[in-house]
Amino acid sequence: MKATFFISPDSYSPDQLKKIADKYGVTVQLEEDGVSRFILVRPKLQIKERKEEDKYSFNVWGATPDDIKFFKGIWGEPARTEAQRLSPVEFAQELISIPGILNKSKEEIMDLMELDDRKYNQYQRLIQNQLRRPNPVEVFVKAAKILNR
Repeated sequence: MKATFFISPDSYSPDQLKKIADKYGVTVQLEEDGVSRFILVRPKLQIKERKEEDKYSFNVWGATPDDIKFFKGIWGEPARTEAQRLSPVEFAQELISIPGILNKSKEEIMDLMELDDRKYNQYQRLIQNQLRRPNPVEVFVKAAKILNR
């Protein structure tokens, strides 16, 4: 799930992102612009803080309903939420980055990637289609090998 939270400068505290990082056992990173900060928690959860004119925005990608509930306790109701679906290349990159993926069953992969059977088969077809191209990208070759076992 993707969510965006907006808060006013008087409600903002730099410790809010640190509190979240501590909960997930990670650290807050500084963006290349030297101002924005972000947190990478697990392959799917990413949080980015940005100052926009007269407010702060927090963009969250890959959150579970429990994550959103936790963030609501810090930032209040999100301005918007939406279901999030990975592109084929994002899916393939995440899939091959899972430790010990070659030893996981289809069901374990579906659970880790939060997929039902229909979505799993769709990603499998999309990745197979990428292999039909001349000189397919290596990430698709590796992902296809995992999905076709």
